[in-house]
Amino acid sequence: MDKMLNFRCDRTGAHRACGRMVEINMPRGMLASFAKEGAVVLYAGIGVGIYRCVHEWPVWLSGFFGVAAMPEPFVSGDFYLIVDCGKIIGVLLYMALCYALDRSRTKSTLRLLPSVVLAVCGAIPLLSLLGIPIGEQIVVASFVGLGIGSGMLFCQWVDVCGLLAPIRVVQVLAVSYIARALLLPAITGMGPIAGSVLALVLAGSSFAQVRFCVGKSAATGLAECEVPSARDLAGFRGLFLWVPVFAFAYGMGVSSTHLAHAAIETGLGKIVPALLVLALSVKLGDRFDRGVLYAIALPLMTAGLISIEFLGAAPSVSQMLLSAAMASFRLLAFSEVCSFAYSKKTSAMFIGGCVRILSLTVNDTAVCLTRLNPSFWNYEIVTLVVIMAAIFVGTLVYLPRISNRREHHPLGFSGEEAKRRNLEEAAASAGLSQRETTVFQLMVEGKTTKDIGEELFISKGAVRAHTSRIYDKFGVHSREDFDALFRGSR
Repeated sequence: MDKMLNFRCDRTGAHRACGRMVEINMPRGMLASFAKEGAVVLYAGIGVGIYRCVHEWPVWLSGFFGVAAMPEPFVSGDFYLIVDCGKIIGVLLYMALCYALDRSRTKSTLRLLPSVVLAVCGAIPLLSLLGIPIGEQIVVASFVGLGIGSGMLFCQWVDVCGLLAPIRVVQVLAVSYIARALLLPAITGMGPIAGSVLALVLAGSSFAQVRFCVGKSAATGLAECEVPSARDLAGFRGLFLWVPVFAFAYGMGVSSTHLAHAAIETGLGKIVPALLVLALSVKLGDRFDRGVLYAIALPLMTAGLISIEFLGAAPSVSQMLLSAAMASFRLLAFSEVCSFAYSKKTSAMFIGGCVRILSLTVNDTAVCLTRLNPSFWNYEIVTLVVIMAAIFVGTLVYLPRISNRREHHPLGFSGEEAKRRNLEEAAASAGLSQRETTVFQLMVEGKTTKDIGEELFISKGAVRAHTSRIYDKFGVHSREDFDALFRGSR
């Protein structure tokens, strides 16, 4: 009875129940857990924000070099296409090195590699700005090298995010957009030389940031790199359908605005979903789930796509909406990728790398097509078809997820073969739904309501509803009874 009274309290630290006052003491473990989770989100968010600055900084820096001028019909702002080629190479190269040489990513050489590539390649244009004669081809190659380093650094950070619960991943990405909005103007506002020095210092220290966040996120280090099975990849069919369609529409929009990636409109647009995510996650607490994320991201993506139709009338506003749409798209895509890695206890690098490569390739292809044949792609009917196709595919992919009709990445029972078979038979004989089976599996593993909510990115109320139905179907009345029934299955 005393435990129940201690639990039922208000914020003043005391609660009158059963005619007596009960004093409340906040458990130190809860405060420590909250501080640790918040610190990890902040550290990783700043680290990913620095990565965003590092991979956008070369585009701004290229404007100070004559070699950055692109041939007709491309404009000088399109130099990022060359940097993007380097990013694709960097993702592929780092994935190949990790899967071939160090699947657990424990070697210092691989951890240092992105920082070394960024520092060396970034020093070349800096030396050129200082007046040291360097050939144009070497300078261009250095920008490609910066793209390669950025691609490698992306692999490291998506790996770190795969260690975090889905809600934490969304918060990390939101913090990263705010960090980027604060840091990149500081870099560009210092001028090309001082700004480049600051960017190189941040890029060169990336390995320490990654190592620090890995240590804070998982005591056992990074998960083993594994190629997902065909069944796991099937769960990403919707995402792999949505990514190229959205990326193509976004590429058309970016091509039409002619605004640089480092423009203030881009930064302002990206922090809109970030601020909404952080505000609502704090306001709603454990009620913030994937449904709330969809309610934020999908309207912003739709508005960004529709804004393509009005690029000529208001390019700055359209660029802001497009940037908000892209930030929302990344929140959805990479929260799903990292949620899969977190639940499967595997690396997020393979799926995350595939999403990144597909997005960059299709986005840049759209830019090239609109530059090479503007008369065709500027037809209103063509633009309208692309917009409607993107909205249709987005609805097709995300409507079932909003209604929560199915599980996209069902978990498998762990343990010995005999135990797995017994648990599968128990779930089937009890008539558990697919979602209930997933919750049942996590309960058997000893996960708490909070753990289950974070892993599946659903509210605690939803977890309690599932567990209540599971109790009914197994004829038990409490978690203690459930644990006693399945104690030998762990």
